[in-house]
Amino acid sequence: MFAASDNGQISGFIALKRHSPVSIEVFVIATRKATHGRGIGRRLVQAAEDYALRNGCQLLTAKTLAPRDVEEPHLDRTRAFYRSNGFLPAETFPTLWTESHPCLFLVKPLIDRKRAQRP
Repeated sequence: MFAASDNGQISGFIALKRHSPVSIEVFVIATRKATHGRGIGRRLVQAAEDYALRNGCQLLTAKTLAPRDVEEPHLDRTRAFYRSNGFLPAETFPTLWTESHPCLFLVKPLIDRKRAQRP
């Protein structure tokens, strides 16, 4: 788990769950609504990526609700956040949670930036 703070107050956190030797999941990520748009979530995802790479992982994954036939602006923003951080929609699992809450499985391939910069 990693946390971000601002003037001594927690502004966000991310918790990770290892699933295999090569993948780790963003089990939960949250930031205070008042701090949205300040890059806190992006920095938390970066901390997760760095941790994953240091521990031999090649994939960062996440699960969220898949789009449904109802207006859900907060979930649209969540999916947009993941897309803007390089996550790709890999698969929808219609009944992983329940039929009324289909799961969207997201994957982000990790690139070791230090190795990628070597000639």
